[in-house]
Amino acid sequence: MSLPAISVVIPTHNVEKFVRRTLRSIKMQSFQDINVIVVDDASTDRTKEVVMKELKDVRFEWRVVEQNFHGGVSNARNIGLKIASGEYLHFLDGDDFIEPTFYEKMYNKAVIKAYDIVVSGFDEVTTDGLIVRRCLNNLFPEARGQQAFMAQLNLTLRARLCASLFRRKFLIKNSLHFIPERRYLEDTEFLLKALYKAKYVGVVPEALLHILRRHGSVTRSGNPEKFINDVLEAYTELRNFLEKEKCPENAKVLLKARIGTHILDLIVLSFVSGDYRVSKTMHLHSRSLIKEALTPKWRDKILKIAVLYCPDIVKMLYPLYKKFYVMSVYCLNRRLQINPQCKIYKSI
Repeated sequence: MSLPAISVVIPTHNVEKFVRRTLRSIKMQSFQDINVIVVDDASTDRTKEVVMKELKDVRFEWRVVEQNFHGGVSNARNIGLKIASGEYLHFLDGDDFIEPTFYEKMYNKAVIKAYDIVVSGFDEVTTDGLIVRRCLNNLFPEARGQQAFMAQLNLTLRARLCASLFRRKFLIKNSLHFIPERRYLEDTEFLLKALYKAKYVGVVPEALLHILRRHGSVTRSGNPEKFINDVLEAYTELRNFLEKEKCPENAKVLLKARIGTHILDLIVLSFVSGDYRVSKTMHLHSRSLIKEALTPKWRDKILKIAVLYCPDIVKMLYPLYKKFYVMSVYCLNRRLQINPQCKIYKSI
């Protein structure tokens, strides 16, 4: 029996409300030379039952792997990585969903030059289908791996783990895997290492992945110390990786700025969502990184200064920031005609 073109690895944990849409977006794919591996990470809800029901009549091969303990998303992805047999791998979260042409466009791009990685653009959407952010990767059609790595750091490339295909033999050859104990920033760490190691990276400009932004999903851990520790450990691991690979100094500077930007975003989100323990813990341990954060927009510069020197004022500044944010989201959805694809997926 021939091996599939793409193996899809889906880690799930208590996503019964969302995984149906994820799986239906896969069932609607125009390209069906795939197999699906769902790794259920000890869900305590009806996630497994929903998965089994949705996959019972599909045209492609699939399997569900059950874990007896909650090992985290990194561990679940590693299990799928070991089982996968496809030429390419796609890691898809159990609450995200993809356009019907995702695999067709991504695989057709991949085989042009046997790219080690292919990335697409993406949307971030709310649970009611509103697009809050759209990132199109339309600046270049391909790049050498290290060029793509630098572009990811300076934000001229906006790649995401779940908006990427990885050549399986490339991952095996370079011993690329997820750090098992890492529960946050594990995807960024994996993706940056993969981009650096890749020979060539292909780029599909369209937003083919929809990332669900859920309320209360700023962190996956109820322990803010563990949360910020994961972020800082990921940063340290990436710095050590760059040292080992003898990267130029500007790559290290950009990495520090990129992680600082990420932490700044998370602190603001934590503050305004009432997650004060997380935000204050991050602020306490990450000031040097926050100072290096990239802030191309003036409103982000104001928030950066506020977070660094008077964090409590963020709660007062945010309503003003939010007005500009809501206005930009409204204009985006008007321009995109509120993305009919999102409406379709919301209804299934």
